[in-house]
Amino acid sequence: MEYALRFTFPTTNNEAEYEAMVVGLTIVKSLGIGRIWVKGDSKLIIDQVKVICGVRHEPLVKYHAKAIQLAKGSKQVIFEHIPRAQNEEAEHLTRNNLL
Repeated sequence: MEYALRFTFPTTNNEAEYEAMVVGLTIVKSLGIGRIWVKGDSKLIIDQVKVICGVRHEPLVKYHAKAIQLAKGSKQVIFEHIPRAQNEEAEHLTRNNLL
């Protein structure tokens, strides 16, 4: 299953990463999926949701809280950083001007 998001509001790269994560977690939760593997190419965002580092940028605090809330409602959520060069899905979207 693939979803594409198009933002109609100004956003930073990090806000877009969180927005996509929150939407994805919301979708899988609505489908009743209990075990989730979240792959992201933003090391900062993945480290923040894994609580390896804190959230310092105020606009990201609400996104972070929502992502954590959604993750806690699932049986198992694995957050994994995938370097952009190894993220074939993101590369496909970028090549086709969808990202």
